[in-house]
Amino acid sequence: MPGVDFSGADGNETFADLPLWVQVSEIVCLIFSLFAIIKYLPVLIGKTKTYRKNPKRNLILDYISENPGATLSDIERSLMINRGTLRYHIDILNSSHKISIMHRGNKAHLFYNSGRYSENQKKAIVISGNEAAMRIISIIDNNPGITNKQIAVILGVNKGTVTYHIRKLKEAETILEEKAGTQKMYSINSVLSSKLKN
Repeated sequence: MPGVDFSGADGNETFADLPLWVQVSEIVCLIFSLFAIIKYLPVLIGKTKTYRKNPKRNLILDYISENPGATLSDIERSLMINRGTLRYHIDILNSSHKISIMHRGNKAHLFYNSGRYSENQKKAIVISGNEAAMRIISIIDNNPGITNKQIAVILGVNKGTVTYHIRKLKEAETILEEKAGTQKMYSINSVLSSKLKN
């Protein structure tokens, strides 16, 4: 194009036209970049392979899937894995969102993150792990419409103890309450009953 000046700031310069210090810094940066890729790529690939192929971690994940609400003690006892190793794998499974953890008291209950259980169902599973709550669930399941006073008589405990467990089970939507006059009668939430029996 006649009359257009391609020199100066608008001009095209080749790599050879650049000052020597710019050429050297570009070459050094390129060498360091290639070195970093060559050095760290196998490490990154190895970590993803290790994550997928770690048999102990897969064993733990399978156990949690088959035993929702399992605690570290349950897994440690059943799979004969020491506590430190178990915690290491649980941390990796939790950070990669493979499992979720529900805390109750000083215990952590583990669930496989499949969307299989709602938060209330997880609470019900955790609560039903309590021996007294399990007995109450069993009594209510066998005697729908039973009152809290009748449950206390069957268990041989005071009414306050039963009231405490009933309140926790209601909060977790494990049991349903129906009022008949001044009495409150309880039955198992049919949506959860099959999951609690498993």
